[in-house]
Amino acid sequence: MRIDDFVVASRRVETVDELFALFHRAMEDLGFDRVLVTLLNRHDALSEDAQYGLFYSYPAAWAERYLEAGYGDIDPVRTLMTQQQLPITWRQILLESTLSEDQLTLFRESAEGGLHHGIGIPLRGPGGAIAGLGAASSSRDEVPDPDALERAHLLANQFYVCFWRLKQKVPGLHLDLT
Repeated sequence: MRIDDFVVASRRVETVDELFALFHRAMEDLGFDRVLVTLLNRHDALSEDAQYGLFYSYPAAWAERYLEAGYGDIDPVRTLMTQQQLPITWRQILLESTLSEDQLTLFRESAEGGLHHGIGIPLRGPGGAIAGLGAASSSRDEVPDPDALERAHLLANQFYVCFWRLKQKVPGLHLDLT
């Protein structure tokens, strides 16, 4: 799906579930068939608490393992999403960060759980709201296009804007240019 097609279609959806389904399809076209949206802190304006996996297509067994093991407390992707604005690849984290044995286990187990070529994209909303997008491929062999990270960043930000609009029940922007 082209980015501009996603923008137009995302403005027309009526529910957050429809929005996530559309977003998931767009991310699949970039090579990321596993997608996770997490609210990293309370979103006061939406009356939403922090929540892991608000929307996700990650394998359920992996999501359960992540929560049971308490990986949210040590996940370097989550930490970086609260500290920076730019997207990051899991590979960058593995190459550039000093990771604990538990963090290395987290990455190993995510690969065993069917998550490869992962990325993290921080999302910022009003009032200090922070969300994060995690995306990965279920295929170890099919590496996403090098430009996919930037495209995913654009898609994720459009998703988040539309998520806010739908949750606040604000109609989409329609410009009458005539």
